[in-house]
Amino acid sequence: MASRSMPQIRRQHRSLKHQQRRQLNDGANLPSPVAPPAVSSTEP
Repeated sequence: MASRSMPQIRRQHRSLKHQQRRQLNDGANLPSPVAPPAVSSTEP
């Protein structure tokens, strides 16, 4: 079970980094609307 959760969390982590970079490029117009939910999703 943990093995299955590992890849999912790793994938979300990559998405978060990618989104943060994209937002930075966008000019940080939004207050990270996808950052809070993403972190909550990784938590049990």
